[in-house]
Amino acid sequence: MMLSAVLNLAMPIAIAASTAEPNCGRYVAMRRLPVEFEEIASADLVGGAELFILTDGSCTCNNKPAVDRRLGKPAPIGVTWSCRPAASDERRSEQ
Repeated sequence: MMLSAVLNLAMPIAIAASTAEPNCGRYVAMRRLPVEFEEIASADLVGGAELFILTDGSCTCNNKPAVDRRLGKPAPIGVTWSCRPAASDERRSEQ
């Protein structure tokens, strides 16, 4: 009886851990994103800057802080990428 009570408590904890949001903030200060990231969009902007949007299926990042700096706009120091959890259409399907 005690074992089943422990298992009943452990299941929701394991499910919650597997569905937790990815830690996308770990990428913001990197100069370059890891090779797992693929470009999903880019744009040439006025002023010679280029905006990139990349995803690894878990996180999606854009280089807007770097673009803002290039265009003379304020941007946080030491931040190159603005990252967030990937939207459903940006996630890779597991094969």
